[in-house]
Amino acid sequence: MLTGQSRMNKSRHDVLNIFDKEKHMSETKNLNQHHYRRIYIMCIIFFFVQFFSVESLLHAQIFLKVQSSETGVPRGRTFGAGWIDFNHDGYLDLVCNNYDQPVTLYINKKDGSFAMSDALTPLGVGSYFSGITWGDFDNNGENDLFLTTLQGGNVLLKNLGSGNFVRVENSQANTIPDIHLHCTYVDYDNDGWLDLFVPTVASFNFVRGGGSESYLFHNKGNGIFERVTSSGLTSDLANHQCANFADYDNDGDLDLFTTDWQNDNLLFENNGDGTFTNTTGTGLNANTSISMTCCWGDYDNDGFLDLFVGNGSGDNVTRQNNMLYHNNGNKTFTKIMTGDLVNTPSCTWTSVWSDVDNDGDLDLLTGELMDANAAYINDGKGNFTKTNIFSAASTGTSGLVLGDYDNDGFLDLYASEASGLGNTLYHNVGNSNNWLMITCEGKLSNRSGIGAKIKIKTSISGKPLCQMREINGNQGFRSFCDIKGHFGLGDATMIDSLIVEWPSKMRTVRTNVTVNQILKIEEDVPEGTLKARFINDVSEGTGSFTVNFQDLSISSGAHPIVSRAWDLDGDGIDDSHEQNPVFTYHGTEGRLMSVRLIVSDGQKSDTVRKENLIQLIAKNYASGKTVTASSFRSTAYSPLKAIDGNPSSYWASQSSDDEWIMINLDSAYTINKITLRWHAQYYAAEYLIQTAVDTLNWSTVSSRNNSAGGVEEIFFAPVQAKYVRIHCLKRASGNTGLYGIYEIEVNRQYVNGVEESHVKPESFQLEQNYPNPFNPTTRISFSIVKKAFTTLYVFDVLGRQLSVLVNREMNPGSYTYLFAADHLPSGIYFYRLQTAEEVATKKMVLLR
Repeated sequence: MLTGQSRMNKSRHDVLNIFDKEKHMSETKNLNQHHYRRIYIMCIIFFFVQFFSVESLLHAQIFLKVQSSETGVPRGRTFGAGWIDFNHDGYLDLVCNNYDQPVTLYINKKDGSFAMSDALTPLGVGSYFSGITWGDFDNNGENDLFLTTLQGGNVLLKNLGSGNFVRVENSQANTIPDIHLHCTYVDYDNDGWLDLFVPTVASFNFVRGGGSESYLFHNKGNGIFERVTSSGLTSDLANHQCANFADYDNDGDLDLFTTDWQNDNLLFENNGDGTFTNTTGTGLNANTSISMTCCWGDYDNDGFLDLFVGNGSGDNVTRQNNMLYHNNGNKTFTKIMTGDLVNTPSCTWTSVWSDVDNDGDLDLLTGELMDANAAYINDGKGNFTKTNIFSAASTGTSGLVLGDYDNDGFLDLYASEASGLGNTLYHNVGNSNNWLMITCEGKLSNRSGIGAKIKIKTSISGKPLCQMREINGNQGFRSFCDIKGHFGLGDATMIDSLIVEWPSKMRTVRTNVTVNQILKIEEDVPEGTLKARFINDVSEGTGSFTVNFQDLSISSGAHPIVSRAWDLDGDGIDDSHEQNPVFTYHGTEGRLMSVRLIVSDGQKSDTVRKENLIQLIAKNYASGKTVTASSFRSTAYSPLKAIDGNPSSYWASQSSDDEWIMINLDSAYTINKITLRWHAQYYAAEYLIQTAVDTLNWSTVSSRNNSAGGVEEIFFAPVQAKYVRIHCLKRASGNTGLYGIYEIEVNRQYVNGVEESHVKPESFQLEQNYPNPFNPTTRISFSIVKKAFTTLYVFDVLGRQLSVLVNREMNPGSYTYLFAADHLPSGIYFYRLQTAEEVATKKMVLLR
């Protein structure tokens, strides 16, 4: 097997042979004058033939197919794939989402081959996974993995380091309904923590109109992703195939473009305040094609990201032209109408920008469903020519991922194919052009550097040239490219200047940078910076469990952190002054506790508080209990399978609207919460939660009139109940029943709210807690008359804040919250309700 360097040397040798022939022909000008004209003409003809032969050689077979027997990566059938340096050895590893096999991680052996790793095997990550995205969501220096599936049940894997992953079970992103083919990490609010966007495919019917909501999850900074519904991104019903973020208007925050195979494509502009606006007038939105893929890249080196949109086929027969939009720099785009790139009928499923020949401009690769994958080579003037640069054709491609797996400076290609023809690894044979690759590590910004812009200035072929790359591994459809910024430099031997513009608005500047290297750049921290940050390894447990905390606080070099104060159980009292404390939790089931860290550099201090971070998991009273139902569809879906701890089995009712499932808890318990995990399609839009101490007298404790399915946590006022019933009234899709429930939990949860009424109250009011005195729990009720950001705090007699019961925007209504004080001594305490316009405080007594 030829190494990358030997292939490169062979290509260079062939090119030099051609130039030697040209030199020999030029010497024939000294022949007899009689033959001069004929020889001159022959030389001209020969020059052009050889010139185009050189160009053909440089572009033909840039990508050489590597046999799977040489690499150790089976051909297989794969949807999405991704390159990442999983083990920090400086070489890219590969993850494959396989069609009929479990998700697989291949470790780079540094010799051009890979070895299958068992790191993911114990986690039960099966087949039919589609989208993939890598990112360090907890800023601990390890890349974490999120995967979407075609069958419901996405997977978030936290990287603990040393080759170990743990499956994050309580993430809201895991349990959303519908089908999700694509996903991407993004720090959309520039708070230094990676958030997550998951587009939704509601249907595989290629019919205009309809769709479902997509999902945006905000990283709370504690490894917990919380769904955001007020961003403006997820309210439009759509069939989003692909969704990729980019700062198209160069204002410092990431905007979003989505493709849709049933509706118009959409461009959402980031407003800089955590919300987005669906733009009009940009020239991008109108679309009558079935769009599958999109990718951003500055193909003309003018400093603004341009957009490619690839179109698919509704019948796997009809081909369509793809679309290229030039960014005009004023929030408008011009649709390019000429050239091979937009006039080659195709069925394009994925795409990626890359400088495959390292000449200083971006080329485009497309993955084709019905034809051979295509390459469009940029001539440096924004003109693209379709060129065969593959040594062996591949088709049926569902993902293209670029990454330099042998560190020779030229991007290699992995083409994943779910059609059954087999995946293909291509090695880039390279040429004599120079290069630079940059790894960005954020400090104030997210550690992965996602959203950072790298700008370089060089001189290529004697002409000054500026290039720009934006860090984001998700290019094209459901795949993840190497996240490093890659630059082709042609004959440039030095980089005059290099600037990194970070999401935090900081800038890092380097000058006279050496070519042909992989350079790591860390974000500069300005003098006087002090920012408290921390992470923890687990956030919940049962009985007695231990949590390891890690201080990630940031300070400038001249003023390092000199002291720390940790309140690890939310009681307002410092529990540790260590840098990375270990704390053991125990107490009342269902209790939630906040954690606070104060850091000081001797001159100033900073505080971070994560509300309700630690949870003592409440017992599921329904686990293993007897279940009965009004009906069930078949013996294959017995109602007794509804609560078996197996998330793949579920209760399926008969096809009628009025159906119910009932759990016998065996004994009466005080409960105030039920959690339902619905089938992705067969969930109830309208239903009642009912309780009883016998089977005759049922009380409705909660009702839902417009359920969105997925996993629903339903709180209600505490009641004594032996029986719990989910009474389904109307299915979400259509007028017939057939309800599907995978799992049910019934328990008691402390320090959580109960929305008792949506009727607008007459006045702002804070009620006296009940009971009072209390031991150890009490209920606090209040009313607000208009939508407002609301806080409900508990203090001791010294004014120290002990607990935060509410800290969010709330709609008009009446609410009841439970306060658990089993960790506090007897005494007098105060609770305060506050909005922007109103405030009220009352006293309560804990008497043990």
